[in-house]
Amino acid sequence: MRRILIIAEKPSAAKKIAYALSDKGVRIVKVGKTPIYATTFKGQQIYVAYAMGHLYNIVQKSGGWIFPVYNIKWERTSPKDRSYNERIKETIQAIAKIAREVDEIVVACDYDIEGSLIGYNVVKYACGEKYFKKSSRMIFSTLTRNELRKAFDRRLKTLDWPVIEAGKMRHEIDWIFGINLSRALTLSLRRVGDRERVLSIGRVQGPTLKLLAEREIDINTHVPLPYWKARAIVEINGVKYVAEYAGGNIESEEKALEIKKIRDKYATVKKIERKVTKERPPPPFNLGELQREAYRIYRISPGKTLEISEKLYLQALISYPRTGSEQIPDSIDVKGIIEKLGEMREYRDLVQKIFEHSKRPKPVKGKGTDPAHPAIHPTGEKVNIKLSGNDRKIYDLIVRRFLASCYRSMTKSETRALLDIEGHLFVLKGVEIIDHGWLKIYPFKKVTEKPFPRIVEGMKLKVIRVEVEEKYTKPKPRYNVRSLLKKMENLGLGTKATRAEIIEILFSRRYLENPNNIEVTDLGMKVSEILSKICPEILSVELTRNVEQIIDELKSEYLTSEYRKVIVANTVLGLYSVLSKMKKNEINIGQSLVGKDFKPHVEGKPIGRCPVCGNQLLIVRSKKTKKRFIVCYGRTTGECDVTQPLPQKGRIRPLHETCKYCGYPLLACVSKGKEWVFCTNIRCPGKRKNV
Repeated sequence: MRRILIIAEKPSAAKKIAYALSDKGVRIVKVGKTPIYATTFKGQQIYVAYAMGHLYNIVQKSGGWIFPVYNIKWERTSPKDRSYNERIKETIQAIAKIAREVDEIVVACDYDIEGSLIGYNVVKYACGEKYFKKSSRMIFSTLTRNELRKAFDRRLKTLDWPVIEAGKMRHEIDWIFGINLSRALTLSLRRVGDRERVLSIGRVQGPTLKLLAEREIDINTHVPLPYWKARAIVEINGVKYVAEYAGGNIESEEKALEIKKIRDKYATVKKIERKVTKERPPPPFNLGELQREAYRIYRISPGKTLEISEKLYLQALISYPRTGSEQIPDSIDVKGIIEKLGEMREYRDLVQKIFEHSKRPKPVKGKGTDPAHPAIHPTGEKVNIKLSGNDRKIYDLIVRRFLASCYRSMTKSETRALLDIEGHLFVLKGVEIIDHGWLKIYPFKKVTEKPFPRIVEGMKLKVIRVEVEEKYTKPKPRYNVRSLLKKMENLGLGTKATRAEIIEILFSRRYLENPNNIEVTDLGMKVSEILSKICPEILSVELTRNVEQIIDELKSEYLTSEYRKVIVANTVLGLYSVLSKMKKNEINIGQSLVGKDFKPHVEGKPIGRCPVCGNQLLIVRSKKTKKRFIVCYGRTTGECDVTQPLPQKGRIRPLHETCKYCGYPLLACVSKGKEWVFCTNIRCPGKRKNV
């Protein structure tokens, strides 16, 4: 019997795959302490294990908390939680043990850059590179039984190497950029005494922060300019209507005063135009649009929306959510999905409307495409667990959007009448919805109806009054999470899966506040300003957009490991000069970040004045090594860089005397009942004389 090991990305996905490929039931076998699903499918012995997400990450090869760092390697993830760390070790050992006993390894992680990389790393580091020859790849967009069986039967004979290499390239570039720039900022703070805060910046964080900082500057420096709005109140059959000035905003005070002087009591209807328009239904969601709509309608954050969507996917209720597509391919049984949804009480009436409209419903196609996955859509699978709260809202939003995309267009009538009052033109508008169409299914778009009176051309209308109001221009509005996501997408900043995380990081670092009306904090403004002056290229939208374009292009080609290394090297080449400038300006950067009034707090025992700068010398203990040493307080402000070693054994006490040779304080050390006096300057001239 042929034996096959399938590696899923998460435990719940592994369970779905095992039961989908089961002919005679599923057993759970323990390999060590790790549960593995075992079953048979078409005469083959199947084992299904899971990777628990990224089991391997990039780490620094050697050296301490310094920059620049370019020497990297892939290593097993080591979380601080001991029990979780043990589970990762046991999982890797279990996969390695089964791999030695099977004829084929099938990677069944999510089909995207992250999933492909997770599967590759498990095969390479847990099993060994020799197993690549007998590794294959399952590709699927839903965890339904039928699709998983098809994906298994039609699996690729090799791993998806271009996607894997593209994933390695993105991880390596982002790690090198993120670690080096974040350490450069954080160490600049430490040089001036701020050891509490940790700052971060990266390839996508930087341009996003700059985008927001520029908007903040525009708002704060906006000079309000006057303009005027004019409208006429007319009465028709005892009902008052408002007609807006046809010229829009009036920028001339002279023109505003002229209109204000209107005294005519009648308006003449010059022209009436009526236009019937149809608005086609919106396409099914891609991830970005789902996140924006969930925030607009329910104020659910983009990160939470992604989290819920992934949960629904793992429950086989929706298709894979990390997609940029707004299209459903013909290969998907749309009619079958809708019929299954019709079996659910809450969607029965909506499904009936769909089939009354068309016996073979077909979703409209949006512009967004994704070669890996279709638009987000429900699978039609029965909801076996009760969805509540935000989970229910997101699922309902996805179902309604999918059903609406299969329904007829919304039809509305827009009427426009041009009124003449003393030679000045005003517009009277009306809107009427003739057929709500898809709005009956997806009622989250507001279309305000405005009644239009029964009038004809040439008719005289009574003018109650003409109003002219002075207003002032306003700055561009602040971004909220929804509009920022859209802007990042338009600019090519980040990916559909990472944009929400980038925004959350900027908030967690206290660069931003107030997600409903985003404001850049003083710290965020300082970071953006400093990087704009010293290394503006790091904040360049073009830099990160070009990287994403290269990755997308190379995913569809055969990207070799050697070519990937060349691209990574060329991409980070410009980082060297940036880091050199940051190193050179370390103290200036730190002082700009903390401000003039900052006073660093250093815990230590004072022993006397520093002969170099006059600040206090302190005995401190390293938090990392626990060793004691002498440091000058001036080091925290950049005035001085004096540090001196100390004996690690014995009790030290200050003598409040200075060395006659160098001026450094003298200390006494008592150990094992003996006391000796020494100069704290390791290079004291007196020591050479004594020798």
